[in-house]
Amino acid sequence: MSSNPGEKREPIEALQPQPGLLRARLLIGVAVMLALFYLPSTYPKIVLGMVLLWTVSLLVQWPLGRQPLRPLTNAAMQLIPDCLFAAGIVLLTGGIYSPFALLFGLIVLGSVTVSLPLFSISLSIVACSAYLVSGYLGMTAPLNMQDTLQLLLQTSAIMLVGGVMGALAARQKHLQQSTRAVQVRHRSLQKLYAHVLDGMREGILILDEQMRVRDFNSAALELLQLPHNIEGVRLYEVLEESNSLQGYLRKPLGTVFQCESQSGGHVLLLRATRMQGDTDATWMVTVVDISHVRDLERLLAEQEKMAALGQMASMLAHEIRNPLQTMAQAHELIQQADEARRNEIAGIVQDELQRLNRLVSDMLNYARPMQPHPQLHAAAEIVSLAVHQADPEGKHQVAWHAGLEEMYIDADHFRLVLDNLLSNALRASPEKGSVRVELEPWEQGWRLQVSDHGGGIDPAIRQRLFEPFATARSDGLGLGLATVWHVCRVNNWQVEARELPEGTCFEVRSEVNERHGEDSAG
Repeated sequence: MSSNPGEKREPIEALQPQPGLLRARLLIGVAVMLALFYLPSTYPKIVLGMVLLWTVSLLVQWPLGRQPLRPLTNAAMQLIPDCLFAAGIVLLTGGIYSPFALLFGLIVLGSVTVSLPLFSISLSIVACSAYLVSGYLGMTAPLNMQDTLQLLLQTSAIMLVGGVMGALAARQKHLQQSTRAVQVRHRSLQKLYAHVLDGMREGILILDEQMRVRDFNSAALELLQLPHNIEGVRLYEVLEESNSLQGYLRKPLGTVFQCESQSGGHVLLLRATRMQGDTDATWMVTVVDISHVRDLERLLAEQEKMAALGQMASMLAHEIRNPLQTMAQAHELIQQADEARRNEIAGIVQDELQRLNRLVSDMLNYARPMQPHPQLHAAAEIVSLAVHQADPEGKHQVAWHAGLEEMYIDADHFRLVLDNLLSNALRASPEKGSVRVELEPWEQGWRLQVSDHGGGIDPAIRQRLFEPFATARSDGLGLGLATVWHVCRVNNWQVEARELPEGTCFEVRSEVNERHGEDSAG
């Protein structure tokens, strides 16, 4: 994971600095000082000195206000001395009739930053007490009814402000507690997310819209053999060889795509899934090591092949014996025959030799090991060579079309598939123009279709068409389509046969290709 799940974090209740309260107090002090400068002859200079002292004390308290103290301690250390300063100013500027009595209300307003309702009420009581003491001591004559009403009005206003601030503080405290609960839940989910991803054996890459890595787990680094931190790195730097995946992500044709890639001798299955509603998490790419699956598939194929070879050996011995007997009889007859008879016997011998060659070739093609080595090849050239080899004199007039410029394939394996399908099609429908080969783009890969007018598949072998020795002809072992199926499975191609009104169409598909090109035809 890009985040460390074991990282030590401060608790939610960690002590936070409160520079906002200090700034508000400093502004009040500056405002009072400007008011005194505006009326310099009204109040004694000692008041100005007190305000200057208050402002200097605020500047001295500035580092203290930025320290992570408990909110109650921090506010008490700032606001209670302010009440004393305000009381001194009120005392020196007219007592209960001082215009600076408003300072007590402003000081109580600052208590809302603490989010403690009881503190706001307590501070309003302290402010009222300070106002009453300073107002009474600042009087030069005994209190009358008007003075008493003035005291009650001011103290009621201060208590009202304290009550309102208490209510706001209670609301703010409730919001803070809700926020804390959400933060705790969010952090627990983050830890769970981190533990789940780090515990997975499958690699995970989270990509944004620009295909930059936004998140990952340790399994992805191990499978792709990447450095410790790849956050912010583009996909093409992480998966240099996976051109098909990068091409899909640039021009997606769906919400899910998968392909295989080689890394350090391992076969990796890459699967991209589009995620909705988040530009920072647009794609999730999973990486799974399927090397053991491919090894098991190859082992199973080899075992199936060995079992088939045992059966093939007995069948081949039987099939070879008949041509050998025919050729032995021809050898005896050719010495006593005339010229015309000799030519006829020579033709029979040649046919039997060709039959033997086909039998041996089919057996060798089916028995040889398969390990794909894909490279870029010109698609039209491969199809053209296959058609020319199957019909060198052009007697069958095979129609073909290649709608790809290049293909990322093992050319030998592709030719083995195409040659067998062409051979079957030409034998099934030898009429001119009855066989057609089409190669065209299909999703992110390609599709090969070989169709004929041979009348369809024999119902007796339809269910086991791609099994060894499944054939309706008397001149073959039934290994051609079995070889096609084997080659397709090794290369992760899909093969199937479809019935057409006039014959059969064999279709081979691949979901991956290096890149598509322009059309070419023949």
